[in-house]
Amino acid sequence: MGCGVDGFCHAAGDALCSDAGFDAGFDAGVDAGTDAGECPGQLLINPDFESGQYGPWNPSNTNASVDNDARTGQHAAKFCSDGTGPQIFVSDSVFTPVAGVVLHATVWMKDAPGTNGSLLLREFQTMTLVDDTQDTKVLTPSWQKLEVTYTIKSSASTRLSMVMESKPPDAGCIHVDDLCLQRVQ
Repeated sequence: MGCGVDGFCHAAGDALCSDAGFDAGFDAGVDAGTDAGECPGQLLINPDFESGQYGPWNPSNTNASVDNDARTGQHAAKFCSDGTGPQIFVSDSVFTPVAGVVLHATVWMKDAPGTNGSLLLREFQTMTLVDDTQDTKVLTPSWQKLEVTYTIKSSASTRLSMVMESKPPDAGCIHVDDLCLQRVQ
């Protein structure tokens, strides 16, 4: 299985993707970039922000931008608290969940000392949370890897979300780079 430009799984051999990485150029080749090598079978669109944009990721309670303080490549996402709640950065409907599929997700984050950073995978049936898993670390000025493995629970699930979160609400800015979501089984 690989990844498609729409963020959904496609059969192996699909011209839009390969098990070596994402093909944004639709030329049946793997695009250059760190994630293509570090994340074979990438299921995410714009996981390393090298486009200079943070879409299709959706920020909440934060002022979002892309800057050049990257772990790898030239860009990373930067989220600065607006003081109204925890900073949340989410990609909804990563792909349609299939019961029994096992996923592995990683992200690199950094911030001022004392801020908690979290990576979550959440499974939903419409708006109802089915289950989730998370990794939380106290962030530092150095890049740290957060990772989770999750097995999709229900054949009735309608979406899977990958969420990065930072607390407390007045935490300042966090940097996010080199996200990876892979199907491992």
